[in-house]
Amino acid sequence: MAIYCFECGVEVSESQKVVRNDRVYCSQAHSTSPRQKPAPPRVKSATPTTPVQNPPSQAPAVQPSTGPKATANPPAAPGKIPGKA
Repeated sequence: MAIYCFECGVEVSESQKVVRNDRVYCSQAHSTSPRQKPAPPRVKSATPTTPVQNPPSQAPAVQPSTGPKATANPPAAPGKIPGKA
């Protein structure tokens, strides 16, 4: 059965526990605390935690253009075939 410090909730081994007023503590310093209720047990997680990565930054919204787009090669005039004279 696991034993937990009344002050901080850390698991305490049988050989390192400090008993005072029928309460178990992890150290002499914690045994002198004025705490009235036990701290919740601090249990190590069985699964490793992965660090949370920052979300990708959002690109600024593209504003719709109000006029025709300029292109590098404008379309040929109507009735003319490009490359023909």
